[in-house]
Amino acid sequence: MTGANTTSRKEAERIDIPAEIPREDVLAEFKQERTRAKVETIVDDLIDMAAEAARPKGLFRVCRVEERDRDGVVVDGVRLTSRVLSKNLSDTCTVIPELVTCGRELDELPISPKDFIRYYCLDVIKTVVMFHATEYFFNYLKDTFNLTEMVHLHPGEFGDWPITEQAPLFQLLGDTEASIGVKLTSSLTLQPVKSGSGLVFSSDHSFESCQLCLQANCPGRRKPYNPRLVKQFTE
Repeated sequence: MTGANTTSRKEAERIDIPAEIPREDVLAEFKQERTRAKVETIVDDLIDMAAEAARPKGLFRVCRVEERDRDGVVVDGVRLTSRVLSKNLSDTCTVIPELVTCGRELDELPISPKDFIRYYCLDVIKTVVMFHATEYFFNYLKDTFNLTEMVHLHPGEFGDWPITEQAPLFQLLGDTEASIGVKLTSSLTLQPVKSGSGLVFSSDHSFESCQLCLQANCPGRRKPYNPRLVKQFTE
């Protein structure tokens, strides 16, 4: 990774991200014409509320790969278990644990779950905010650390790096709740729900974790499932 400073173990850095809520992105989720007019009025009202309240944020920390073996790596003293990760990091000394969220401020808007339509519309808005926040955050990391080929892996996205690996990943990021308001629950889910964590690094190979994932209908899929890569990375 060109340009990353790994000479000392710094605290995780927080990035405040501009909130983007394009109206057309929100309305794209509502395709039934018979309800469109009613939904548009609700969406416009909620976008105004969300735009004022939303505070998306990112958190990252530059870390050093200290040890490698067939089944995983040690990053700044923390063991991450994954053959896929170990193989991807075979020629990389620096990795960036990261966390991005739409912000708990949107969860605190006074919209009751019993108000189904408004609550659902707000959930769509949160998804749109999270999408644009993630795009902004990854572009920031790519530009800041000159990542010409950036790979990002997420615990639970494929079987070789299960959701239980959230715990050591969060250990690398420190007090995430104090930093950006994101909590890792006892069931290893994130609060706010519209949050995502992972590991970013530079690679000479064009690799996407989606290529190892069997979830065919995932809306976030970036590349198709590749059984050849599954065999290559996990055996």
